[in-house]
Amino acid sequence: MSDDWLAKELRLNRKHEEILAKREALLHGEESYYDSQHQRAATFTSSYHMAVRRNQQLLDEIDKAKIRLQDLTEQEDRHFNRIKSDYWAMVKSALPHWEAELKEYKRRKKSPSRSRESSPRMLHFQK
Repeated sequence: MSDDWLAKELRLNRKHEEILAKREALLHGEESYYDSQHQRAATFTSSYHMAVRRNQQLLDEIDKAKIRLQDLTEQEDRHFNRIKSDYWAMVKSALPHWEAELKEYKRRKKSPSRSRESSPRMLHFQK
């Protein structure tokens, strides 16, 4: 009977050692898991802050680009308006001459006796 008790105690001792080893492995695995989770959280936080800074820089650059584009547009508008006013001034100054040429053309068209080559307009284009 003492041999039975001794065998049972040895079996229980081995079982106890196995349980302790499994417990140790689980504790170590849990510790590793929480360490990796903590590291992931720290990495995520760091990445998040870097992304926020990068996004803010991009927004600042976009705002600066908008301002530069607005300045360029205003300069181009002034340039365009100057060119447009110069064009209309040229048209207004040339309009009486064009109207006179048109009258002359219509007058000559009605009287076919003079040839087209002798018209001042045609001579102008032949030069």
